[in-house]
Amino acid sequence: MRNKYISTQSNELLSYFNEQDRFCFSYAEAFKALPESGESAVKELLSDMTKRGLLMRLKEGVYYIIPYEQDADTFMPDWYLSLL
Repeated sequence: MRNKYISTQSNELLSYFNEQDRFCFSYAEAFKALPESGESAVKELLSDMTKRGLLMRLKEGVYYIIPYEQDADTFMPDWYLSLL
């Protein structure tokens, strides 16, 4: 199982989408959620969160939040919900 340590910025991003009941989001939406962060910082954060098993990259620039209690290596998102 991966280290699912949640940094302050990771928590801020996850909270932003959880408050909206959103599981799937784009890079542009993540950038909007963290207005004080530069583009490269947001890209690095998303990459790091993916490596740590907090996010799943569905395609370039589109991410799905992996529930904290789920194992990132075996988790499969509800594809129908990710299209909404």
